[in-house]
Amino acid sequence: MPENNHYGSRLSHLHLPRVCVAVFGSDAAQLIEKAESIVRDNTFIEFRLDYIARPALALSRIKEFTEFHPHITVIATCRRAASGGKFQGSIAAQVEILAKAAAAGCQLIDIELQTAMRLKPAQLDKLRSKAAIILSFHDFRATQKLDETLKKMASREAS
Repeated sequence: MPENNHYGSRLSHLHLPRVCVAVFGSDAAQLIEKAESIVRDNTFIEFRLDYIARPALALSRIKEFTEFHPHITVIATCRRAASGGKFQGSIAAQVEILAKAAAAGCQLIDIELQTAMRLKPAQLDKLRSKAAIILSFHDFRATQKLDETLKKMASREAS
């Protein structure tokens, strides 16, 4: 039987809560302050790193937070402006931030389909070895070409 090195296979036992609370702030301190205020009542949190001007600066604080709260599940998102987010950096910078967020304790990373389609399979596999991937697609104007979008998503396989 082949060995599965994808992080997602190690999360299959989790029973995730039905509600994930998105947490955002203008800087790392505000992000963590908001997360601390909700963590007692919500064990499924999404850190929206794209709302922070320099998201890499938040990673050490996220690591401290995830180490202090090992019972929670955390998603890291750094959505590019082209996909409805606020991150202005390159795809390479986005992927680097998400990989570092995984190393800081985020068990899941949300990457949009548009970015995943521009990555090489080896790059996606490297991300999958660090965290489970949520492959997302957002069209804020209309829902069109669902079959085509689903085929694209299936070609990139989320974890």
